[in-house]
Amino acid sequence: MRIISWNACSVMKEKKDLFLMSCLENKIDIFCIQETWLKPHIKPEFHGYNVIRQDRIHTSKGGVLIGIKQNFHFTEIELELDEEVGDRIELMAVKLVLPGGKGLYIVNIYNPSGSNGIIGQIIEEVYQQIPNSDDIIILGDFNAHSNLWCRCNVINKSGRSIEATLLSTNMILSTPKGLPTRINPQTGDSTTIDLVMANPRISCSLVVDILQDLVLHSDHNPVIVEIGSKYPTGINERRDKFRTGNVNWDDLAAKLKDVNIRAVIEGEAEIDKKIEAFQDHLVCTAKEIEPFGPVGFSKRKKSAWWNEECLNAKKEVCQKRMLYRR
Repeated sequence: MRIISWNACSVMKEKKDLFLMSCLENKIDIFCIQETWLKPHIKPEFHGYNVIRQDRIHTSKGGVLIGIKQNFHFTEIELELDEEVGDRIELMAVKLVLPGGKGLYIVNIYNPSGSNGIIGQIIEEVYQQIPNSDDIIILGDFNAHSNLWCRCNVINKSGRSIEATLLSTNMILSTPKGLPTRINPQTGDSTTIDLVMANPRISCSLVVDILQDLVLHSDHNPVIVEIGSKYPTGINERRDKFRTGNVNWDDLAAKLKDVNIRAVIEGEAEIDKKIEAFQDHLVCTAKEIEPFGPVGFSKRKKSAWWNEECLNAKKEVCQKRMLYRR
């Protein structure tokens, strides 16, 4: 499983498309964005992901968002926090439902000011609300400076607050020290203010790094969190697929000719909506001809050039090797 955390400084127009393309290229399952700068009337599409968001209503900028790939089961979690938190911290949380009913909580936090001394208390309150049987990953832009994770001699109130929380709880900071998560556009100096922390059980499975060399027009580098393969995420569970062994391709082609594709792709709808409608037409047409049901995943990757002739040649090689060994 791969998670990205990124302070986007707006996800409008081309920046959103570039980020989504990067997510697809890097096989991202979940993304957490801070500073979306979105308002309720602005509704960008993130094709392939279910998106929940919390916009900053009364002032400019701000806002947090979580996108979850559509093959995951999840619920949005309402956390019980002090009333003053809403004015000083922006956060939201989801719970992923993993095999066996186990839960993985993803908490996305944006702390607008490094002088905010209650951020550590908020992290602790969130952590205490998670059942001991479940796991939690807290990540985001904390604007916190500390010698524990920064290669600098500066420490601010947010940094001291998070330090105290890490010492008073058993949470583990997973961000490597000195990871350049933000680049100062004026001086070129790097700081580590985008952090990842987790409970001990899952922290040993986390690898945290940044995605570099991406032109995303933000002073923050996207932070990528990879969860090790031994952690039971349930991504590779069995799912429904088309069985293409005995497809009558002529019948399928004939039915597709009857579909008015031009009517689907023309019009004033957004391109994501057109792609989705086109896919729905293909799937519905294919289901009329081809059986659809659970098919297990194969660990061996199938090559496009592999055919029956290659298979027979491999069998012959194996037989002759056995004769040689005798």
